[in-house]
Amino acid sequence: MLLIQHIGSRNQVAIQFTNYRNYYHDIFYILNEEIILGGIPLYLLVRKWKINSLLAAAALALFFAAGHFAFYRWIFLQRGTLGPTTLTTLFLIGFVRNSLIVSNRHIGYSWALHFGWMVLLFGSRLYRVETNINLTEPERFNMFLGSPEMVSISLILAVVSFIHLTGIDKRIKKINLSE
Repeated sequence: MLLIQHIGSRNQVAIQFTNYRNYYHDIFYILNEEIILGGIPLYLLVRKWKINSLLAAAALALFFAAGHFAFYRWIFLQRGTLGPTTLTTLFLIGFVRNSLIVSNRHIGYSWALHFGWMVLLFGSRLYRVETNINLTEPERFNMFLGSPEMVSISLILAVVSFIHLTGIDKRIKKINLSE
């Protein structure tokens, strides 16, 4: 939250938290996304089809970033182009999210990460201080996810996730070889 406030203030954007009732929708919306777009595809890729968890996490993360680009470019009502740094962060966070699901075999941590993001940036009012005009969703993505701080943090988390998944893949291979 402090990082979001810092990035917002640097860009002269204020965050106004809204009524807690606005977040009820997010609880189930995000749960649905994590199950349909995270848990089920990763289960099928890694457990059923025996695809390497690193490859599965990276491929689904690429789909995650490309999906955000396509939806904001052509489908959603609030259209706009997500920048290269924003897409990079989306890919990295998608990889981290997928790694959490593969590593823990549940969507809980991924859901919490996603819910925190939604509460801060979509459940709250973000507006330009000078004009009192709300930021559009693509502007929110580009301002916050496209910031150097978010790219750096996402990269660090992705490297840690990569190292962790590499260890998991080695353990899975040992178990499969011994059977």
